This record gives sequence, structure tokens and C-alpha cells, in this order.
Amino acid sequence: MLWRFGLQHASNIDKLLEKEDLTLEEVLNDPDLQQEIREQNPKVISYLVQPQNLKQMVDYIATEEFFKFTKMAATACEVLCSPSAAFAEALAAAYVGGDFVESDSESESDSSAAQAQAGERRSTTEEPRQHLLEQLWSIMRLDNGQLDPQQASQFSRVMCSLLQRKPYEALDFIRAQDAAVAQFLEHLNVSAVVDLLLKVISLEELENGPGIIEWLSSQQLVAQLVARLAPDQDPEMHSLAAQVLLDIIAISQCNNPAQPTIGTNALIEELKSEATVSKLA
Repeated sequence: MLWRFGLQHASNIDKLLEKEDLTLEEVLNDPDLQQEIREQNPKVISYLVQPQNLKQMVDYIATEEFFKFTKMAATACEVLCSPSAAFAEALAAAYVGGDFVESDSESESDSSAAQAQAGERRSTTEEPRQHLLEQLWSIMRLDNGQLDPQQASQFSRVMCSLLQRKPYEALDFIRAQDAAVAQFLEHLNVSAVVDLLLKVISLEELENGPGIIEWLSSQQLVAQLVARLAPDQDPEMHSLAAQVLLDIIAISQCNNPAQPTIGTNALIEELKSEATVSKLA
């Protein structure tokens, strides 16, 4: 990358960033934006990760008037899911919890230093930044049928990208949301939301596993899915719930070595239990 060796070219977007009354919309509309991000243009990335710009990009995706901002939301989604680690770092910094701690190669002293730094960040920046992920997650609080599929897709992409790059922080945030499992189940008819749920489940395979399966089990995920197979439920709901259960089985017990699995777990044990089998009989 030219930026790394001080051989930057003067791009059109660099000139745009020098504009005094510059707006985020102008930057998002620049045709070279995605290329500049891929090339790790430090000026572009530095501008976009400014708190007010991050908030505006999240607002484009999470706004109740999504239909008015579909173009801006699509570009914001591409930016937040881009290969640059800066955006995942900025979003992850919005929520620093204590349940999941990465300790692969940290010494005890390194870990203590990291926790001290995290505490310092919380005291100085948690409040404004935490709102970013809270605002993004507000989409999940919509009633069934109110969630635009395109909006759900962009929300899911951003969250899945965050789960991939900063899994411990993202899982910590999701678990902290009131009624998160109920919200997933509220939108079983939205494929992007189901994809996000399955991504969450798949992260049980992480080293120093975060206990996500135990959490989902404690929230009665399997029991609530099985309840949606009852005769008094809509046939479409039967199909949706059954597919999620099949996907959970696939994630847990896939025989393809190219597809890592989480192995047998509490969700599978629940599904195989006598109580569950009797309800399905």
C-alpha cells in the first residue's frame, strides 16, 4: 500500500476532505470512497471514524425512516463492513464489558494493563460511543412485520462483520441486550436476522469459548422454537422454526471437515431430551 511507504497520490477525495464546510454525505457519495478505504487512505479513515460521522452512518442504517436514506445506508454499510480494522475497532469500543476477556497469549501483567486501559476508556468515552451499538440494535426492537428486509440485511452485515473481527466484545454487547433472544425469534421470517442468530451460535467454537450456548439455553431458545411447531401455530411459522432447528443441528454436527462445528452442546441435548421429543411426537 502506497500509504505505508509515504508515496501517497493526491486523490480527489483528499482534496474534498480539505473543504471547510464538508458534509459526510459528500464523502459517502464520492465514487472513489471504497477504493480509498481498501487502500487504507489514512485521511479518509480518520475522517470517517470521527464519533459524529460514525453515529451518522449508524443512524442511516437504523433510522425509522430508512426508505428516505437507502443509498446513504447502503454506502454506510459498505464502509462499516470494509476490510479496514479501524471501523470494527471504533464500533467495538462502543461497548466494553467484563464477561469475555481474550487471554490467548497475554501474560498476567499484560492482561492487567489491558483491563486498566479498558477501564480508562470506559470512564472517558463509553457513554457517547455506547449509543452507537444501542442505536444499531434498536432495529431488533421493531415489531414483527415492521423490519424492512433491506434494512435488516445491512444491520446483519454490520453485526456479523463485528462478530467476525471483535467477537468477544460483540457477543458481550448482544448478551447485555434485554430480551435479545425474544427479539431474534420475533423476526424469524427475516432471513438476515436468522443469519445473525446462527453466526452468534457458531462462535461457540472460539478459543476460550464465551459460553454463548449456555446463555442461549438459559434463554430457552430451543423450547421457544419447539413451541412454534405446535398445531395452533401458522404453517409458515412451523417451517421457519423447523429450519432454524435444522441449522442448529448442522452447526453442531456437520461431518464436513471444511466446515468447523461446535460439537454436541446444551442446545442439542435439549432437542434430544425426552421432554422435547414428546412435544414433537
